[in-house]
Amino acid sequence: MLSMTYDNVHMNEEHVTLILNIIENIHGSCSSDPSALLIIQEEAPGYFTDQRTLDDVVNIIQKRAATVVQERG
Repeated sequence: MLSMTYDNVHMNEEHVTLILNIIENIHGSCSSDPSALLIIQEEAPGYFTDQRTLDDVVNIIQKRAATVVQERG
């Protein structure tokens, strides 16, 4: 019988089996948002060409990204 104790919490074989089942069924996922990347690509050069401060560029990116998210509902 498999049994573990962690910080005074006893995990019997059933608990361990349930946790292992959860872990074994985890699937990774990766996605990106082309709209967000486009906003960054459009705004970042302003910082690198000394036309805007870093704070200005970050604020613009955040506002534009928030608008995109809000429009999607």
